Amino acid sequence: MKFPRIKTILAALLLVLWTGTALTARTNLQPLYEQGLEAFKAGNFGSAELMFRKIVEAGNDGEVRDGAWYHLALSIFNQKKYKDAIFEFNRFLLICTLQQLCLESRYWIAESYFYLKDYIRAIQEYKRFIAQSKDEILKVASFDRIGEIYFIQSRYDEAIIEWREAINLSGNIAQNNARVVKIGEALYLNESYDESLNLLESLLRSKIDREAAARARMIIGAVYQLKNRHRDALKALSGIPEQLLKQAPFYDAQYFKALSSMELGDNYSAKSLLESFLLIGKESEWYYNAKYQLGAILLKEGREKDGLALLEEVRSSTRKMSLRSKAALILGNLYLKKDPREAIPYLEDAVSLDEPAEQKNAMLLLSRVYIEVERYDDAERLLQLLISAYPGDRENDQVQFLISQVYLYRGEVEMALEGFEKIREINPGSPYIKESNYFRALAYEKMGRTKQALEALNAYIAIPGVENRYEALVRMAGLYVKSDDIVSAEKRMNQIVAGYLWRNGVENVLFEYGITLREKDNTNYSRYFNLVLNRFPKSEAAGEVLLLWGDDYFEKKNYAQSERMYRMYLTVGGRKNAGSVFLYRVISLYHLQRYRDLVTTAGGTDLSEMSGYTKKQVDLWKARAHYRLKSYDLAYGTFAKYPLRDYEPPDLMIIMRSSLEVGDVSMAQTVNGMLAESDNYRPEARFVMGQYYAGINQPEVAEEYYRDLLSNDAGSAFADQARL
Repeated sequence: MKFPRIKTILAALLLVLWTGTALTARTNLQPLYEQGLEAFKAGNFGSAELMFRKIVEAGNDGEVRDGAWYHLALSIFNQKKYKDAIFEFNRFLLICTLQQLCLESRYWIAESYFYLKDYIRAIQEYKRFIAQSKDEILKVASFDRIGEIYFIQSRYDEAIIEWREAINLSGNIAQNNARVVKIGEALYLNESYDESLNLLESLLRSKIDREAAARARMIIGAVYQLKNRHRDALKALSGIPEQLLKQAPFYDAQYFKALSSMELGDNYSAKSLLESFLLIGKESEWYYNAKYQLGAILLKEGREKDGLALLEEVRSSTRKMSLRSKAALILGNLYLKKDPREAIPYLEDAVSLDEPAEQKNAMLLLSRVYIEVERYDDAERLLQLLISAYPGDRENDQVQFLISQVYLYRGEVEMALEGFEKIREINPGSPYIKESNYFRALAYEKMGRTKQALEALNAYIAIPGVENRYEALVRMAGLYVKSDDIVSAEKRMNQIVAGYLWRNGVENVLFEYGITLREKDNTNYSRYFNLVLNRFPKSEAAGEVLLLWGDDYFEKKNYAQSERMYRMYLTVGGRKNAGSVFLYRVISLYHLQRYRDLVTTAGGTDLSEMSGYTKKQVDLWKARAHYRLKSYDLAYGTFAKYPLRDYEPPDLMIIMRSSLEVGDVSMAQTVNGMLAESDNYRPEARFVMGQYYAGINQPEVAEEYYRDLLSNDAGSAFADQARL
């Protein structure tokens, strides 16, 4: 609420005191005094100070001096030099001869203390002024100021008393209405909600200006929100004129209307109100609260990117630690689903929540995440802090449960077992007693006490509703396999298949168990491999199954099945062994003599992500297929890309034949020379060269190759053909 401004009061006083005939010019200082007054009225307080000080320093007595000294102090006050103003007013009081100016000086001394936030002295001076002065305007202003100080200090009952004194003394209806609104606000803040409502609703029934009515409606709306009467809150807030909603502080009503709309389940209206408020309320104290609420709504609507952006801005920009922590908690929970390590900075911010219960929950959540990412020392530090903050709290059973896990994962197994036993001492009815059976089993397993581990796990899964039943079944299956008790292991795996195929990562459990059975030559492994393929065809585990079976078939030269397995593997993009699997699929196609399919497959696949070696091998198998398809030019062109020294004799023979087909006799002769040392391929090379020259009607050259063949490799099959 705005009470009469200082300058307004001052102007009124000047008109009363200094425009009449009270100060008749009796000295030559009168013109300077009048110039000082003109500068003062014009707001040139620095110039006015200089002129008034000249008069004071002249040492003359009388009314001009008193007026000048008073205005000197007041000029200093208006320059916000409040300590200097107090000094001058106190000096003036020592020599003041005009009673009214003496009293008013007390008021301005009080005002100076107010602006210096020395509220105790300010109240003393205001009360001294009220007791001595008959000036009703300044007395009302003094009551208002004292009320304002008490309001700032949250002394609402005392503030109300002062404002009621001001109302009793003031005849200004508009200002009194504003004071009633302030009293209503003080009652609201003092949790006297019904009294606040009665006062303000009564005020609305009278004729008051629209700004006072709007302020009253905002307080009424706030009271109704606290009473969970959100329809009434919306009704009160909706009565604020549209024109006022575009200016401070009334645009805050848009934010509060959004809160009530959300409570009534009308997120559509709430979102619209918040978006409207954010356009005009950038200076409001509720600006980032609105961003927080809008971000939460967008997340519920599935607009994660937009919601996250708003909450990230709240976390990084708001100065309200509680709000920052709330935003951080939502962000932390979101990132927790993706990567616990990403969530940690947000959860660390969230532990600054104001509400003790919320803060404790945030600390427990952060402790769990620390344990999950193996930051055990940080988890222990936080948990010990909780114990010291809440000693003797029965809910410390959860804290003890988590600390015992820290000991377990850190390898301090005996301390972990002792810690789990201590839970019963803290809270005999604790739900964490039954959960500790699972972790005790882990401790026994670490100690090599398999029998005790299995006993604890069997006892654990017999309890309905335990948290880690799935994990216990997985661990039991593994322990039974290690103990060569396949029957019991199969029983636990059947329970997993029957009830937990929805669990994240269960395909890896099925695959690993299948691998274990396979290594033990247990043919039942194929059941679990097929489960992985049928239920989780796009998983990495399915890829591992296809790769394993594909390699098995390849080694057995069952190329039709190996090609099928490799092809299924490649239907899912991004698998880590895609390059080598693609190569082996190409090789399988070659062995199946499906050369055209090979060429089509290799030519229609992007090889850019494959290693240089893999790309080269695919290229060469494609060249061999081209040769088999009698596409000699394509075969020759591919082989020619790489140095001849890279090739083995079988490929060199293909290169020789392809070279002759395309007319590159020089290349063929070079290859023939390279095969001179190969007992297996030298006869064929000589024969092919002889055939080529015989075919182009150069019998003498052909005869040379045939003679060479008969001389060096007379026992070969090609020698008999050369004799013919």
